[in-house]
Amino acid sequence: MSPSRILRSLIACLLIIQTPLCFGAEPQWQSLLPHIDLKQDTVAGEWQIAGQELQVGAAAGARLMLPVAPQGEYDLEVSFTRKTGVHSVALIFSHGGKQATFEVDAWGGHLAGLQQIGGQDVRQNPTRSTHQLENGQRYTMTVEVRSNSVRGLLDGKQIAIHRTTGADLSLLDVWRLPQANRLGVGVWDSAATI
Repeated sequence: MSPSRILRSLIACLLIIQTPLCFGAEPQWQSLLPHIDLKQDTVAGEWQIAGQELQVGAAAGARLMLPVAPQGEYDLEVSFTRKTGVHSVALIFSHGGKQATFEVDAWGGHLAGLQQIGGQDVRQNPTRSTHQLENGQRYTMTVEVRSNSVRGLLDGKQIAIHRTTGADLSLLDVWRLPQANRLGVGVWDSAATI
């Protein structure tokens, strides 16, 4: 039996951890930034790497695949600043062979939560909450994927939790990635630094 594994990726510095937990070892961060190929990983929008940050201009459904396809349990964490616009920032994650998003400031109504659960987007599903992002402010979003749950946090505060093996999750077409096992980040019609 292989040990359970955890994977965390932090896009502020673009870091990833893949350390067996059953041995009690502390997870180690590894930079992802050198592994991003903007020509290959850009799905929509104008993405640039400037120093140790990603920058994206305002575009409908701007998204970037991350160079990782997790298996098992993991955390995905992104630090970002939305510079312009009023729409959502999304973390695209996979669980149980399905993809979904954790979004903040979505649907023009400052909605936050998981999309989609049982075919329902965040406007209808039970993870719905309200959170408005302030332009120019730095935030950290986290998705924790476990064997029986998904949890979304903003600046360390739980925004959404859903008990699932992933079977009821699905991805809105506006966030679709060419590779269904990859993680991603998306920004809707807003300029941002990640």
